[in-house]
Amino acid sequence: MCIRDRFEVLVSEFLSRPLSPQRPLWQLIVVEGRADHRPALVMKAHHALADGVSFAETFANFFDIAPDVRPPAPTPVRDTDETTVTTSLGLLREGLGRLRERPSRVVESLVSWGSRFHEILRGFIKVVAERGRPRRAHDQPSIFDARRTSLNGAAGIEKIYLRTRVDLVEVKRAAKSRGVSVTAVSYTHLYPVSTPLDWKDGDEVIIAPAVSDEDAKEKFPKGFRKVKDYLRFTPQPNK
Repeated sequence: MCIRDRFEVLVSEFLSRPLSPQRPLWQLIVVEGRADHRPALVMKAHHALADGVSFAETFANFFDIAPDVRPPAPTPVRDTDETTVTTSLGLLREGLGRLRERPSRVVESLVSWGSRFHEILRGFIKVVAERGRPRRAHDQPSIFDARRTSLNGAAGIEKIYLRTRVDLVEVKRAAKSRGVSVTAVSYTHLYPVSTPLDWKDGDEVIIAPAVSDEDAKEKFPKGFRKVKDYLRFTPQPNK
């Protein structure tokens, strides 16, 4: 392994090790013995200290390699008459002084607080009124009325979700054996539609019952054929 490869391995191992919460949330190492006989500095810091951009700027200021010395920043001019309020009594005194100068601030503050309280109260009442009232279309059963199964039950510590990887060829073979296709399944995620049995690319699709007739006219400009209130056919959206 050459020196460059060993250096990259060292940096990778250093950056992949988590920082210890018992020590400062930054680390810096000095690497010597490189091919160009120049040392290297490798540093990492936790995002709790700074984000990427601000930390890069701080790092550049700490390790500035410019030969010229930067002039010091000018000292900001402060008003000598400025008083700093550091106590609760001082803040109260300052607030009363502003009210004495402009008594209308009391009315403005009360109106602002009342308007804000009214908005919060109206939002709270709306949430309470709509809680437990499922929205459904006409003649559409609600998911809250369905029998509890392992799929629609509440998640808990006894429910374990597993993830597996299946080749697309196997998915197509399984879908074809059951009269559906991968394209039909993807349509249900892209549009509020479903596909009938033995559906083929280019056939009509079924509009979801949750979509009203007014919304269906906007979402499906090609129009739709209404058989029943819950059964409406429309041409394939992207054809």
